[in-house]
Amino acid sequence: MEASYRSAFLKRKSMLEDQLNEITEQPSVGILELKKALSSLIKLGKGPLAHQQLLKSYGSRLQKSIEVFLPSCPLYPKTFPATLSRLMFSIISVTTKESGSIFGDNPVYTNRLVQWAEWEIEYLVRLVKNNAPSSETVFALGAASNCVQASLTYCSMLESQGLKLSKLLLVLLRPYIEEVLELNFRRARREALDVAEMDESSLLSPRSMSPLSAFATSSDSVLVDSGMKFMGIVEDILSQLTPMAVLHYGANVLTRISQLFDKYMDMLFKSLPGPLR
Repeated sequence: MEASYRSAFLKRKSMLEDQLNEITEQPSVGILELKKALSSLIKLGKGPLAHQQLLKSYGSRLQKSIEVFLPSCPLYPKTFPATLSRLMFSIISVTTKESGSIFGDNPVYTNRLVQWAEWEIEYLVRLVKNNAPSSETVFALGAASNCVQASLTYCSMLESQGLKLSKLLLVLLRPYIEEVLELNFRRARREALDVAEMDESSLLSPRSMSPLSAFATSSDSVLVDSGMKFMGIVEDILSQLTPMAVLHYGANVLTRISQLFDKYMDMLFKSLPGPLR
C-alpha cells in the first residue's frame, strides 16, 4: 500500500513539475506568473531547473527585443551599439535582481548567473561587429567607440549588483577595436598619400616655377593647404572617439597618429622641389 501511495505521489509530483515548467517556457508568460511558477518549482526541490528557466526566460525576452531592433541598425550606423548595449545590460540587471530575490546569494546560482551574463556579452560583441558598417569607415570607428562607451558605463552600474564584467568586455572588444583602428588608419594613409601627390603636382606646375618670389608664395600656400587637409584626416578619426575609448585605446591611437604623421611628412618632403627641401 505504501509503495502504491508513493508511486502515485511521485507521478503527481512529476506531472506538476512538467506543468510548471511549461508555464515558464510560454512566450507570453507574465513576470508575476513566472515568479510564482519558479517558486513552486523550488518548493518541489527543483531549484536548479527553476534557475535555468529564469535565465532562459529572460534570455528569450532579450532575443525578441534584439530581433525587433536589428533591422533598424543601418539607419543608425554609429549609435546602434549604444541601443544594443542598453537592451542587453538592462535585461542582465533585471535578471540579476530577480535571481537574488528568488534564489538568494547561493554561490551555485550566482556562478550560473555570471556565466550566463558572460555569454550574453559575447553575443553583444558579435552583434555589434556583424551589424556595423565596413571596418575601414569612420562610421565603424564611431560604432565601435560608442559600444565601448555604453557597455563600460553599464558594466560599472552592474558592479553594485556584484557583477564585474568590464575586464571580459574589454578582452572581447579588443580584437574588433584593433581591426577597426588598423583599417581606418590604412584608409587615412591612402588619403594622406593622395594629398601629398596632389601637392607635388601643384608644386611642380608651370605656374609655380617662376618668378622666384611668386614660386615661394605659391609653395607656402600649397603646404599650408596640405597641412590643413592632413589635420582634417586626423580629425575625422579623433572625432569618433568617446571618452572611454580614449581611456582604454588612446595610447594605441596616438602611436598610429605619430606613424601616420611621419609617413605624411616623408611623402611631403619627397614631393618638394629641390629648392624647398
